[in-house]
Amino acid sequence: MNTLNGDQLQSSMPETIDSGLTAGNKKSRSKTVLSKGDARYWLEDGRLFKNHGGAEYSCRFTTLNRREHISLDSQNKKTAAAKAAEIYSFIQSSGWDSALDRYKPKLTTEAFSKPVTVGALIEAATKVSSARRQTLEGYAKALRLIVSEVHGVSSDGKFDAYTGGLKKWRARVDAVAIDTVTPAGILAWKNKRLRDTDGDPLGKRRAIVTVNSLMRNAKALFGKKLLPFVEQSITLPRPLPFDGVTLEKEPSLRYVSKIDPFSILTKSKEEMAETLSRRPQSHF
Repeated sequence: MNTLNGDQLQSSMPETIDSGLTAGNKKSRSKTVLSKGDARYWLEDGRLFKNHGGAEYSCRFTTLNRREHISLDSQNKKTAAAKAAEIYSFIQSSGWDSALDRYKPKLTTEAFSKPVTVGALIEAATKVSSARRQTLEGYAKALRLIVSEVHGVSSDGKFDAYTGGLKKWRARVDAVAIDTVTPAGILAWKNKRLRDTDGDPLGKRRAIVTVNSLMRNAKALFGKKLLPFVEQSITLPRPLPFDGVTLEKEPSLRYVSKIDPFSILTKSKEEMAETLSRRPQSHF
């Protein structure tokens, strides 16, 4: 029986171990590791995202013991990836403070001091929302209508879209400061609309549906998914205009037939029997 002595056993092991390590090293070297300063790194899944329903890409940078979320100001993924790589490289070379001043500037004191208007909100929300243009126009139309009724803005020219009346009406509404549109004012507007239909059940049903529809559309401009992005350009008051104002319970829209088929059938039988009884008898 042949056996290996200690020296023979030791000499046989390195070859096997070396070959295994060599294969592993070749495998590891075959995988390319991309730097965060390379745009291709940011194109990998999960690096960029459109958070909170925004239309533009954003990303989070974690480096130099700090973590920040920065909007990349682009809806094109390749363009956004290139900017992310640029920002990361700038952070490494110049530090966080310089990078934030350059890529995430804070609103100036002057901007904070100016009252945010209805028009400014609509513009900011439209810019970052991914909703269709027609949908956004519906949101803006609902908010303007509510604000105009809350503040008693004259409707003169509102339906004049051909000679500039509508444009002037919108300008008047858009100039209203958002901080003057309070939840109390919205609630009073809603209650007045409903009280105006007292004594008219059908009108009441229609008013409830209309009020709820207007509020849903207008509130979409203050949606939780949009607010973080909207407030990067404007400062909104707290509470927001629709905070705490609930929708009304809508009446059932299910069709309920008022026809009694049994009474119709009974009546038909009676009329048919009466008709037959009046018909003259034929003699053969």
